[in-house]
Amino acid sequence: MGAAVASVACSTSQGPDLASLVDGGASFTDAGANVVPTADTCVGDASHCLSGAVTATGFGAYSAAKVELFRVFPIGGAAPAAWMTLAKSGKFAFSNLDPWAHYYIKATLLFGDKTSAAAVGSLRGRLAVPVANGQTADVAVTPVQLEVLETSVGGTRTLQYASAHVFDPVHGTELTDATVAFSSSTVGAQPMPYTTNLSGAKSYFVKFTSPAPNQGAFKIETSHPSLGTGKTPWDLTPEPALFGAPALATPVEGATIAATQPLDVAWTAQLASDYTLVELFYKQATGYAAKYVSPLSLSPDQNKVTIPASSLGSPGTYLLNVDSAQAGCQVAPSQGCTYLLEPATARVTAQ
Repeated sequence: MGAAVASVACSTSQGPDLASLVDGGASFTDAGANVVPTADTCVGDASHCLSGAVTATGFGAYSAAKVELFRVFPIGGAAPAAWMTLAKSGKFAFSNLDPWAHYYIKATLLFGDKTSAAAVGSLRGRLAVPVANGQTADVAVTPVQLEVLETSVGGTRTLQYASAHVFDPVHGTELTDATVAFSSSTVGAQPMPYTTNLSGAKSYFVKFTSPAPNQGAFKIETSHPSLGTGKTPWDLTPEPALFGAPALATPVEGATIAATQPLDVAWTAQLASDYTLVELFYKQATGYAAKYVSPLSLSPDQNKVTIPASSLGSPGTYLLNVDSAQAGCQVAPSQGCTYLLEPATARVTAQ
């Protein structure tokens, strides 16, 4: 799914789900991306090159593989900055990159042929350029995709949801009959049924209605006959907070806005974050209904957007969220992606 919803105090915040990172059998072309020649070694200054190897652990033979480079954490249909087919050596290299602290590498394996294909992708990042001496951007693609979302309000971190996707290791197709469970030091074993998650897509999913404080690492266990006997444990270790909540400049809490005009939103950018999402919700009798969500993740150096008038229209109370997020994917020792959202909120009245 492109994004899943998680309740945060009186607000509503979004975090990505790795289903949005699965190509689903798409061809190995990316409109608008810079296609670079297949390469397995850096050219020029090694400190401005992200290079590594792709390992396909637990899979059988696949028909092709590609590697994509993203400058901002990829949500939904975000286009890569560059991509290449994987070299026969299993290695890749993106050379002559600009300095930036938030690069992500995605490796995708293609199974079958163009008439009957499935694809499985996996993400590694954040990665910084210039590159530290000896650092590699290796990506491990496994038959299981994992993510855990936390939020932080006033410095208190709470667990919001866990999500997983499980794939057939021979054909690359998504499995819907696996057994998946989540646990942590503060949450006992929680089954994760294959169900419709909060954005309307499906995954093995659990949302915590009484969010638990974060303490220590998380674990997701998967089992399916195609993956071998017994349960396979996967560890995800949350990162420490790298920044605080953004400060909303406009609109402010309690402001009155025009229901028929575009809404300008500005905030103090959190340059240590990996991406930002802007969301607008309309208060109804039974809760808040989503009216606007950033179509793509925003770069951490962006600090303003304009919400179109078509997303408002009705007088009443609206809730605005600006979520600065950090996303750590395959950051050792984690075997998936962990997210921490820092939301800034404002309730406004549209007339």
